[in-house]
Amino acid sequence: MNFFESQDRARRRTGLLVFLFMLAVACIIVLVYLGTTMALLMGGAQSGGGPSFWNPVLAVVVGGGTILVVGIASLVKITQLSGGGQVVAQQLGGKLVNPGSSRADDRRLLNIVEEMAIASGVPVPPVYVMDDDSINAFAAGYSPKDAVIGVTRGCIRQLNRDQLQGVIAHEYSHIFNGDMKLNIRLTGFIFGILVIGLIGRGVLHAMSRSTRRYSRRSKDEGGAQLVILVIALVLMVCGFVGTFFGRLIQAAVSRQREFLADASAVQYTRNPDGIAGALRRIGGFKDNSLSSAAAGQYMHMFFTQAISSLFATHPPLSIRIARIENQPVAFDDVPSMAHADESGIPGSRVISEIAAAGNIDAERIDQAIRIEQSIPEQVKSVAREPFGARALVHAILATGSSTGDEQIRQLRTMTDPAVMHELAKIRPLIQQMPIPLRMAALDMAIPALSMMSPQQWRTFHDNVVRMIRSDQKVELLEWVVRGSLLKNLGARLGGAVDKVKASDTLHALRKPCRSLVGTLAWAGASDEAEARSAYARAVNSLGLDPEIPDQADCTLDGLDESLDKLQQLRFKQRRALLDAATGCVEHDGRVSDVEYLLLRAIADRLDVPIPIPVPGSP
Repeated sequence: MNFFESQDRARRRTGLLVFLFMLAVACIIVLVYLGTTMALLMGGAQSGGGPSFWNPVLAVVVGGGTILVVGIASLVKITQLSGGGQVVAQQLGGKLVNPGSSRADDRRLLNIVEEMAIASGVPVPPVYVMDDDSINAFAAGYSPKDAVIGVTRGCIRQLNRDQLQGVIAHEYSHIFNGDMKLNIRLTGFIFGILVIGLIGRGVLHAMSRSTRRYSRRSKDEGGAQLVILVIALVLMVCGFVGTFFGRLIQAAVSRQREFLADASAVQYTRNPDGIAGALRRIGGFKDNSLSSAAAGQYMHMFFTQAISSLFATHPPLSIRIARIENQPVAFDDVPSMAHADESGIPGSRVISEIAAAGNIDAERIDQAIRIEQSIPEQVKSVAREPFGARALVHAILATGSSTGDEQIRQLRTMTDPAVMHELAKIRPLIQQMPIPLRMAALDMAIPALSMMSPQQWRTFHDNVVRMIRSDQKVELLEWVVRGSLLKNLGARLGGAVDKVKASDTLHALRKPCRSLVGTLAWAGASDEAEARSAYARAVNSLGLDPEIPDQADCTLDGLDESLDKLQQLRFKQRRALLDAATGCVEHDGRVSDVEYLLLRAIADRLDVPIPIPVPGSP
């Protein structure tokens, strides 16, 4: 699976979705017109007259009205979901799992999600649990930055660790394949189609209240009532037709993606028995339907069929299991960290990670477990609860500044005493951790930080900014930490998800591309000649001007501005840009802490999940 091609392919699949949606709307318009005309003809017959079967004005009114109603309903639904995956989880009745939970079932689930996140290079997503005995799961959001993982209580209680890991790996595949954004759009479109039937049902309900008055009305009024009754019935029929098309669209868009996600889960875990075993457990149930009333809207998002339907959104379990078990799986020896070089990160390893962006395999999961085990238990414990997670961020910022002690003194007057208490305990531990491990700990803290209220987030962010500005300069680590917080929490806690259309090319964005590569070249070079050489080598494949930008222009503020513009870059083009970026940093065969932080920040801002290896990893 190629992450960059998958992201662009997901955007192209939106075209198929729009086509099917337009086809469904066209059919509904025809049905509404025929039904309305029939109702008017019947009403006219009762009153001695009536319109002809073809009425251009009526066709325009019906067509325009249907498009308007469906369009507004779809837009309203998509707007409701603009808050990202947490909105979907809440509508399905999911409850956020406390990242610091000590319950055995919750801890097992959270550990698996953490391992997958570290292995893939994305922040740990919040986890929601639905109190349902069925076995199911979903991933929802617009991007890895606002994604959530949801599972049923039955999934946790009835699957062993390998089976649960297979299910979670399947959901991570949907995150990396760009399926989540498509799923949210699909939900909005289907709601728009179904709303016609809801209107018809509402009209019938209103008419049932006026039955007594209807019997005392004149013949003309009775004809009008008949017209309304027939139109309401037609709208209800259109609702059934809309449901038919909605389920058909769900099936057309999602069935093939389930096979891909199953195959990816096997690739990620190197254990086909895990996900196959989970599917077998589900197959043993007579009914694995969800009890949530909202399940029908989101059935295309789930691991398996969420409710019974004429058009299944998922392939039959037997076929999925057969495909999984017939898939060849290679088992390679996992290298040990015991004799690894401690002097930095091999440049070739960074290149291989970018080439494999969005892919998880058993080696990366094993490495993620080793990274997680390298983080002190006290730091992990603190990262999993809200006050401690805030203290962790402040501790990382203090270790990245030459005036850390002064920053802490100022912080005492601005933040909660509980945060300062946790900060005092973990600051010495953070200082002893390599920078990549500090950033891994920051990723682990995202779920706990996301539990803040919007007001708490604003206060916390203000304190972070004050810490950074206290010495009148911005250190690289401070810049990276704040950027990561804004990227991963700003959308969750500060407003709607930022949805930038990724459609531009490298040529159209050549100026910010040059600025980005130039900043990396100057940051990793010991002199001007080395910087120029690294830059020229990097941009050769991009067709950019080989003359490096002035060092004075390659600032963190400039990089910030460039990365904002590069959000518009197509995903396949992002691969080329990141290849050029690694060409800058691997010229000496190693990746320094400065280069590591810059690469991490660039990949993070470009929504590319790259687990930059920790020094000492193979």
